[in-house]
Amino acid sequence: MFNFIRRIFHIPNKPPEKKGYWFDDPYLSYIKGYTEIDNAIRDGIRLHNEVDTIHLSITPLDDENTFFIEHPNTEVAKYFHRYFLEGYHGFNEHIYGENYSFSNFLQNITYCLITDGQAFYAIDWEEMKIKDRIFILPKFRYLKTSTMHVKGQGERRKYIQKYSLLFWIFNKDSNRERYCRKFIFNPHEVFYLRYHFFKKSPTKQCLKYIPRLERFWEGGILYSKAVAHPEDFSLPVEKVRYQNSQEASRKHQLLRAKVRSIFNCCISDLKMTSYYDVYQVVKQKKFLNNLRKYMIDEFNNQIMNTVSDLNNLSETPLIKEQGIMTNKEIDKWHQKYIKHEIPLDDFVSNVIKR
Repeated sequence: MFNFIRRIFHIPNKPPEKKGYWFDDPYLSYIKGYTEIDNAIRDGIRLHNEVDTIHLSITPLDDENTFFIEHPNTEVAKYFHRYFLEGYHGFNEHIYGENYSFSNFLQNITYCLITDGQAFYAIDWEEMKIKDRIFILPKFRYLKTSTMHVKGQGERRKYIQKYSLLFWIFNKDSNRERYCRKFIFNPHEVFYLRYHFFKKSPTKQCLKYIPRLERFWEGGILYSKAVAHPEDFSLPVEKVRYQNSQEASRKHQLLRAKVRSIFNCCISDLKMTSYYDVYQVVKQKKFLNNLRKYMIDEFNNQIMNTVSDLNNLSETPLIKEQGIMTNKEIDKWHQKYIKHEIPLDDFVSNVIKR
């Protein structure tokens, strides 16, 4: 009976070698609201600029000078530095999936966190030879958030990837076989992060403002039409003709400022005092520091601790950052500026341009 059902639905004879798929399920995306998020970050009229500002600023694309491996054994530190932080080697060219470096990996995780609110990466633990030693080390594969959910906590936590029945029925792989519909991952098989600063991601918080953001630009198009076609007396055009354009622009700027504040971006659309400009810079830099620290700490807790266990290391190698201004240093310069101990130019050169 089961073989008869298998033939009808083309159920694969065996699951793929590696658990999990990277591609989306459009039906689940629509039901869970991820399609709305994708539309919201599509262009600058909506939230694209804010998302780009944060995820591209999270870290410099220079692993050599930004990160290092901390371990008492210098040889072990060199081995892991070469694997995790040096790009373009034959054995680690694709350890971060589609990302070419650890910095780029953090940028893409940031993108997931500030849009979807979660990030999932499947981990393939493989034997790797680095110089004269063999280690068991991870490689990462992106898992689409819309298909994932978390069950349980702690050691009992499991990650489940499940595609909808509609997707499973109407989609096949290159061999005309059905995809596996469900995968269950153990804790050490998935690298999982969530946006923990608020219960919703910045993008989800700002979805309610998108219609108002769009109306401003639609109004601009209608105003151009009203000027070019004075004979057009349709209601939308007539409304725009007698609208106070300065007032509409001011409301739009205030709304955009609110959106950028939710993303912790500097506000550039409004004229403000230099003190508030400085405050905005401090706020954004400290937010980026906190988010980057969270991702690195989670990488050390979830990945490097497992690396240490699998390779029987006496101490855990840790990824640390260097050369990036800390929150304490930012606060120090901020207080100097507030107390008039330094001019604005000194703050700019020591904080903004650093």
